[in-house]
Amino acid sequence: MYRLGPDDELVRGLALVEAAMVERRWNDAIRQCDRLLKLNGAAPVLQDIVATRRTQAELERSGQPAYERFVSSAADSTDYDELLRLYRDIPAQSGYSKLAAETYSNVFSLFAAAYLRRAEAARVANRCSAFRDIVRLVLAIEPHDETALLAQSRPCRDQRRQTVATATSASPEAQPPQE
Repeated sequence: MYRLGPDDELVRGLALVEAAMVERRWNDAIRQCDRLLKLNGAAPVLQDIVATRRTQAELERSGQPAYERFVSSAADSTDYDELLRLYRDIPAQSGYSKLAAETYSNVFSLFAAAYLRRAEAARVANRCSAFRDIVRLVLAIEPHDETALLAQSRPCRDQRRQTVATATSASPEAQPPQE
C-alpha cells in the first residue's frame, strides 16, 4: 500500500483549502492551513503556498464584515459620506473590494452629484473658496472624476475680490458728492 508523503498530503490539503475559500468558509480554510503548516518534510515552495493562502483567508475573513456593512447600508442609506467610509474599511486586496466595486461606483456618483451641486451653488454665489474646497473634496476621493474635473475648470469670481476691485476702480469723480 502506498503511503502519502508530506508533499502529497499538502497538495490534497490545499484542495480542501481552496474549496473552503471558494465557499467563503474562512475559518475552515485557516484551520486547514494551520494543520498543513505543521507537516514536517514538505517542500518549502508548498509550505509558502499554504502560508500565502492562509494570509489571504485571514484578509478575506477580516473584510467580510466590512463588506456586509457596506452593502447592507448602501441598500437603504443616503449618507454618502458614511457609505464611502464603510467602503474604505474593506481591504483593497480582498475579493470583497471587487464585489463591492459596482455599488461603490453608484454611491460615489450620488455623493459627487450632491457635493458638486453644493459647489455650483457656492460658485454662483461667488463663494469661490467654498466652491474650490468642495470640488477638491470630490477629487481627493476620485482624482479622475470627469464631472469634478469639469466643475473645477469653471470660472469663479470671488465676491470679496469683486467688492475690493469695484471699490478701488471707482474714480473720485464718479462717486456722489458727500455733504
